[in-house]
Amino acid sequence: MRITSTAYSQRVISTVSNQSREATFAQMLNSKAEALNQGTAKGRTAESIAGSGNDLSFESIQNSFDEWLAEREAAGLPQERLQLIADSRDTFLSVVKRAQEEGGYSDPQSFVKSLSENELSALQHTHMGLTALHPDEMSTEQAFNLLVSMNQSQDIDRDGYTNVGHEFPMMVFPPRDAPQSFKDAWEESTKDMSSDDVGMMMLSMWMSVQAASVTLNSDGSPGRVYVDGTQLDYKALVDGELESTINSYSYQETDEQRENVLRMVANYQVLRDRLMTA
Repeated sequence: MRITSTAYSQRVISTVSNQSREATFAQMLNSKAEALNQGTAKGRTAESIAGSGNDLSFESIQNSFDEWLAEREAAGLPQERLQLIADSRDTFLSVVKRAQEEGGYSDPQSFVKSLSENELSALQHTHMGLTALHPDEMSTEQAFNLLVSMNQSQDIDRDGYTNVGHEFPMMVFPPRDAPQSFKDAWEESTKDMSSDDVGMMMLSMWMSVQAASVTLNSDGSPGRVYVDGTQLDYKALVDGELESTINSYSYQETDEQRENVLRMVANYQVLRDRLMTA
């Protein structure tokens, strides 16, 4: 499982045990795999994504790709990987151009099936894929996200995970469709924090979004996760994380752990204050 940014070894500080979190992740992944394999995951269609105000112009995708690549370089991605991505850029953009001309964004699965081995290889490399692409085995979401830049990828079935090709699902926070006011508050609040702290906050907030997005079946039992980033109460989610982190202080056993909790409390307070003035 990847969280957009880097992989973090530290666990989110919370009253929930590490074992419980691992069990929760395993359950979420099993549900995701079952939904993909059985085709039961419901959500938006690729066509609705393409027609709902998302900028899929060639210029937008090209600019987003170049911005994403520059960010990866600044983050220290190995030169060998950077060169592989850069060498595949022109082929990726030519595929994007074809997708726009041939309706590829309305039916991404069929379009990706029409691509040559060289084109598929370029899509794999420009999306940091480690697994060869097999179009016959792709969901709509997996195919669609190969036709946009990594920082434009969409959670089409709204299950909280973003799937690109055959790679492990990504956890994206803030959600792509979160209000711009929250995205701005998040960016401003976290820009001076360490990457580890930002990663812990992203993971914890993502899990809160998942919990807040569980639907109910007709009998009242928990159903599938359906994340609509436009409808979430972000202030309430941040307040919940702040309270949980404060409550976790008494469970810490070392001075270092307590210092970590106090730092995370301060981080959430910065975000909360920013939201209050947004």
